[in-house]
Amino acid sequence: MKAKKVLFTFLVIILFSMSARSQAIKAGLGDELRLDPPLSLLTKVTFDMEFLDPALRTSLDFIFLPELRGNLDIHYSFLSKDNLNPYGIAGVNFSRMSGFNLGGGMNIPITNKLDGFVEAKYIFRYNPEASLKFGLLFIL
Repeated sequence: MKAKKVLFTFLVIILFSMSARSQAIKAGLGDELRLDPPLSLLTKVTFDMEFLDPALRTSLDFIFLPELRGNLDIHYSFLSKDNLNPYGIAGVNFSRMSGFNLGGGMNIPITNKLDGFVEAKYIFRYNPEASLKFGLLFIL
């Protein structure tokens, strides 16, 4: 229950502190590969936090198959070259066994309204494991 309150508070603060100019919001679907369960279906929403730092954005994932889990990450883009956007990841996982994660990822522009993404991270918790996510994000 505490994790839900933290997540809700974070989202409310972010939404009300956005500047009046347009922020890049992306939403999409993907898969997650890890040990338990080996394959998951996820939805992902990201939005830029340019009002704090031009290289900063946040990402919210909901894994809904085979079980409901959530993931809230902060992405920091450290290099944007040749239309590729690699970034570092730090975040919190919400599930039966909550924990935190560290890793890296990359956005790959496909068209002016569609990006691909791939992320690799290590989840620190009682039963730690690695995670690989990939999918498509539509620019809203």
